[in-house]
Amino acid sequence: MVLILVGLSLGCKSAPKTSRIAIEDYQAMAAEMSQSLRHSDAIEERSAASEPMVISFDKVRNLSSEIMPQGEQWGIIAMVRSAQPIKQLWDDKRIVFVIPAQYAIDQRDTIDAERADKGFGTERAVTHTITATFRSVTRAQVDRRVDVYACQFEMIDLRSGTTVWIDEFNFQREAMGDVRD
Repeated sequence: MVLILVGLSLGCKSAPKTSRIAIEDYQAMAAEMSQSLRHSDAIEERSAASEPMVISFDKVRNLSSEIMPQGEQWGIIAMVRSAQPIKQLWDDKRIVFVIPAQYAIDQRDTIDAERADKGFGTERAVTHTITATFRSVTRAQVDRRVDVYACQFEMIDLRSGTTVWIDEFNFQREAMGDVRD
């Protein structure tokens, strides 16, 4: 009887929760970023008839407490670039986000030579670059952990070398109970 009660109590224990960044955080960030860009001085006047604006999206700078391997940093950029609100900027404002040409060139060396597009990333007229910097603050107690993340984006016009848009997006993740990160 005691073994059954112990087994039941262990079986009812909730799974560990994490305060790591989740996919929905990136999706929300991409939607907020799109809105912020739409209303910025840099692109507000643009339309679907404007000359294309090609923005190279650099790898994430991680200054947060979360470990982000290089592949994950590029994965974050891929998620943000492929989010529908960001892709919609092409139709509405003639803006496209690309990965840096050198990264594309380096990546084609790691995939099957027959499938690689040898010209990919080499014939783009990049006009702007965006960097993303992640920072975080952690508050932890015995049974609770809260991570507050801030991701700052900065867009630079490559012709003038000036910052034309900067914004920061904040979100938090909370774990309670058996907290493991």
